[in-house]
Amino acid sequence: MILFENVYKRFGGRAVLENLSFSLGAGEQLCLVGPSGRGKSTVLNLAAGLLEPDSGKIARQTSRICYLFQEDRLLPWLGALQNVALVCPEQEARRWLCKLGLGDFLDVRPAQLSGGMARRVAIARALAFPADLYLFDEPFRGLDDQTLQITLAAIREATAGKAALFASHRPQELGIPVLSLT
Repeated sequence: MILFENVYKRFGGRAVLENLSFSLGAGEQLCLVGPSGRGKSTVLNLAAGLLEPDSGKIARQTSRICYLFQEDRLLPWLGALQNVALVCPEQEARRWLCKLGLGDFLDVRPAQLSGGMARRVAIARALAFPADLYLFDEPFRGLDDQTLQITLAAIREATAGKAALFASHRPQELGIPVLSLT
Protein backbone atom coordinates (compact mmCIF):
# COMPACT_ATOMS: atom_id res chain seq x y z
CA MET A 1 0.00 0.00 0.00
CA ILE A 2 2.59 2.55 1.11
CA LEU A 3 6.34 2.62 1.61
CA PHE A 4 8.49 5.34 3.19
CA GLU A 5 12.18 4.85 2.52
CA ASN A 6 14.78 7.17 4.10
CA VAL A 7 12.36 10.12 4.01
CA TYR A 8 13.58 13.56 5.07
CA LYS A 9 11.38 16.63 5.43
CA ARG A 10 12.39 20.12 6.52
CA PHE A 11 10.42 23.28 7.06
CA GLY A 12 12.70 26.28 6.77
CA GLY A 13 15.87 25.37 8.59
CA ARG A 14 14.18 22.84 10.88
CA ALA A 15 14.32 19.11 10.17
CA VAL A 16 10.98 17.55 11.07
CA LEU A 17 11.64 14.05 9.69
CA GLU A 18 15.02 12.44 9.24
CA ASN A 19 15.64 9.05 7.65
CA LEU A 20 12.08 7.79 8.25
CA SER A 21 11.41 4.32 6.87
CA PHE A 22 8.39 2.04 7.25
CA SER A 23 5.94 0.13 5.11
CA LEU A 24 2.26 -0.57 5.49
CA GLY A 25 0.47 -3.23 3.49
CA ALA A 26 -3.17 -4.23 3.10
CA GLY A 27 -4.61 -5.23 6.45
CA GLU A 28 -1.77 -3.56 8.39
CA GLN A 29 -2.17 -0.69 10.81
CA LEU A 30 0.37 1.58 12.47
CA CYS A 31 0.11 4.39 15.01
CA LEU A 32 2.51 7.34 14.91
CA VAL A 33 3.25 8.76 18.35
CA GLY A 34 5.38 11.59 19.64
CA PRO A 35 5.19 15.04 21.15
CA SER A 36 3.41 17.85 19.32
CA GLY A 37 5.50 19.24 16.50
CA ARG A 38 7.49 16.05 15.86
CA GLY A 39 6.01 15.34 12.43
CA LYS A 40 3.02 13.04 12.87
CA SER A 41 0.73 15.19 10.70
CA THR A 42 3.61 15.75 8.29
CA VAL A 43 3.90 11.97 7.80
CA LEU A 44 0.18 11.77 7.04
CA ASN A 45 0.41 14.70 4.61
CA LEU A 46 3.32 12.98 2.88
CA ALA A 47 1.38 9.69 2.77
CA ALA A 48 -1.60 11.48 1.20
CA GLY A 49 0.61 13.19 -1.39
CA LEU A 50 -0.18 16.67 -0.04
CA LEU A 51 3.54 17.22 0.62
CA GLU A 52 6.63 15.90 -1.12
CA PRO A 53 9.70 14.72 0.79
CA ASP A 54 12.92 16.71 0.53
CA SER A 55 14.69 13.42 -0.05
CA GLY A 56 13.92 9.75 0.19
CA LYS A 57 11.20 7.74 -1.46
CA ILE A 58 7.46 7.36 -0.89
CA ALA A 59 5.68 4.72 -2.95
CA ARG A 60 1.88 4.38 -2.93
CA GLN A 61 0.16 1.37 -4.43
CA THR A 62 -3.31 2.88 -4.31
CA SER A 63 -5.07 6.03 -5.36
CA ARG A 64 -8.03 5.43 -3.02
CA ILE A 65 -6.86 7.25 0.08
CA CYS A 66 -9.13 8.60 2.82
CA TYR A 67 -7.74 11.27 5.15
CA LEU A 68 -9.42 12.27 8.42
CA PHE A 69 -7.73 15.56 9.28
CA GLN A 70 -7.34 16.96 12.79
CA GLU A 71 -10.01 19.51 11.89
CA ASP A 72 -13.45 18.08 11.14
CA ARG A 73 -13.79 20.02 7.84
CA LEU A 74 -17.56 19.66 7.73
CA LEU A 75 -19.59 21.86 5.41
CA PRO A 76 -21.49 24.20 7.77
CA TRP A 77 -24.54 24.63 5.52
CA LEU A 78 -25.21 20.86 5.38
CA GLY A 79 -26.67 18.57 8.02
CA ALA A 80 -24.79 15.54 9.33
CA LEU A 81 -26.39 13.14 6.83
CA GLN A 82 -25.65 15.43 3.89
CA ASN A 83 -22.03 15.87 5.01
CA VAL A 84 -21.48 12.11 5.03
CA ALA A 85 -23.52 11.50 1.85
CA LEU A 86 -20.96 13.59 -0.04
CA VAL A 87 -18.79 10.44 -0.27
CA CYS A 88 -21.37 7.64 -0.44
CA PRO A 89 -25.05 6.84 -1.02
CA GLU A 90 -27.42 8.31 1.57
CA GLN A 91 -28.36 4.87 2.95
CA GLU A 92 -24.70 4.12 3.65
CA ALA A 93 -24.23 7.56 5.24
CA ARG A 94 -27.21 6.92 7.51
CA ARG A 95 -25.80 3.51 8.51
CA TRP A 96 -22.45 4.97 9.61
CA LEU A 97 -24.04 7.85 11.49
CA CYS A 98 -26.36 5.48 13.34
CA LYS A 99 -23.45 3.16 14.11
CA LEU A 100 -21.66 6.12 15.70
CA GLY A 101 -24.69 7.06 17.81
CA LEU A 102 -25.86 9.99 15.71
CA GLY A 103 -29.12 8.59 14.32
CA ASP A 104 -31.16 11.32 16.01
CA PHE A 105 -28.99 14.11 14.58
CA LEU A 106 -29.08 13.42 10.83
CA ASP A 107 -30.39 16.86 9.85
CA VAL A 108 -28.42 18.85 12.43
CA ARG A 109 -25.77 21.24 11.06
CA PRO A 110 -22.22 21.17 12.47
CA ALA A 111 -22.59 24.43 14.44
CA GLN A 112 -25.43 22.87 16.47
CA LEU A 113 -23.43 19.72 17.33
CA SER A 114 -21.05 19.31 20.25
CA GLY A 115 -17.36 18.99 19.40
CA GLY A 116 -17.43 15.22 19.93
CA MET A 117 -20.55 14.85 17.81
CA ALA A 118 -19.05 16.87 14.96
CA ARG A 119 -15.93 14.71 15.22
CA ARG A 120 -18.06 11.58 14.85
CA VAL A 121 -19.74 13.03 11.75
CA ALA A 122 -16.28 13.57 10.26
CA ILE A 123 -15.31 10.02 11.24
CA ALA A 124 -18.52 8.64 9.70
CA ARG A 125 -17.69 10.44 6.45
CA ALA A 126 -14.18 8.98 6.47
CA LEU A 127 -15.40 5.45 7.20
CA ALA A 128 -18.07 5.67 4.50
CA PHE A 129 -15.47 6.41 1.83
CA PRO A 130 -14.35 3.22 0.04
CA ALA A 131 -10.59 3.59 0.49
CA ASP A 132 -7.70 1.16 0.47
CA LEU A 133 -5.57 3.38 2.72
CA TYR A 134 -6.99 5.30 5.68
CA LEU A 135 -5.12 8.16 7.33
CA PHE A 136 -6.40 9.29 10.74
CA ASP A 137 -4.95 12.43 12.38
CA GLU A 138 -5.93 12.57 16.08
CA PRO A 139 -9.23 10.78 15.45
CA PHE A 140 -10.28 10.58 19.11
CA ARG A 141 -10.18 14.30 19.90
CA GLY A 142 -13.27 15.30 21.89
CA LEU A 143 -14.55 11.77 22.49
CA ASP A 144 -15.46 10.48 25.95
CA ASP A 145 -14.52 6.92 26.94
CA GLN A 146 -17.88 5.34 26.06
CA THR A 147 -18.06 7.07 22.69
CA LEU A 148 -14.43 6.15 22.06
CA GLN A 149 -15.24 2.44 22.34
CA ILE A 150 -18.13 2.74 19.88
CA THR A 151 -15.93 4.73 17.50
CA LEU A 152 -13.07 2.23 17.74
CA ALA A 153 -15.43 -0.61 16.85
CA ALA A 154 -16.64 1.31 13.79
CA ILE A 155 -13.07 2.13 12.71
CA ARG A 156 -12.04 -1.52 13.09
CA GLU A 157 -15.01 -2.61 10.98
CA ALA A 158 -14.33 -0.12 8.19
CA THR A 159 -10.57 -0.69 8.05
CA ALA A 160 -10.59 -4.50 8.27
CA GLY A 161 -8.31 -5.78 5.52
CA LYS A 162 -7.26 -2.22 4.62
CA ALA A 163 -4.14 -0.26 5.49
CA ALA A 164 -4.55 2.38 8.19
CA LEU A 165 -2.07 4.93 9.52
CA PHE A 166 -2.98 6.81 12.70
CA ALA A 167 -1.42 9.81 14.44
CA SER A 168 -2.51 9.81 18.06
CA HIS A 169 -1.52 10.77 21.57
CA ARG A 170 -3.60 7.79 22.77
CA PRO A 171 -2.09 4.75 21.00
CA GLN A 172 -3.05 2.36 23.81
CA GLU A 173 -6.71 2.55 22.72
CA LEU A 174 -5.85 1.26 19.27
CA GLY A 175 -3.85 -1.79 20.29
CA ILE A 176 -1.76 -1.69 17.11
CA PRO A 177 1.99 -1.36 16.47
CA VAL A 178 3.49 2.03 17.30
CA LEU A 179 6.15 4.06 15.51
CA SER A 180 7.65 6.74 17.76
CA LEU A 181 8.69 10.03 16.19
CA THR A 182 10.75 11.37 19.11
